[in-house]
Amino acid sequence: MIYIIFSFSAQKGETSGGLSYKVSYEAVRAFNTITFNKEDIKITKKKAESINLYVRKAAHITEYFILCGTIVLPLYTYGLRNKKLILLSLIISVLLASLDELHQYFVPGRCGTIKDVGVVSIGIA
Repeated sequence: MIYIIFSFSAQKGETSGGLSYKVSYEAVRAFNTITFNKEDIKITKKKAESINLYVRKAAHITEYFILCGTIVLPLYTYGLRNKKLILLSLIISVLLASLDELHQYFVPGRCGTIKDVGVVSIGIA
């Protein structure tokens, strides 16, 4: 899972933004189809732009939720339980999130921020 996260982080800002915009656009289009809303393509594009940030953050939260799960399972298998299990998995996940943000700092068109570590911590928790 960490390979997937770091692979997405290695994408240039323009590439990453384009990918998330496509997802946002398709989400708006699907919503319009379900609700029988026949709006102009310009309005659909504008709505996609308005939800793009939320789609990106939701993707990050989901990635780190899955990552934390992949960390918890082996630790549990090796006998960690209760507070130790939770604490160690949280520490490892937040450390990996911090490294990912540091990695993004060096990718053209991207920026790593402590705020994003906070956002992905929602998924970790």
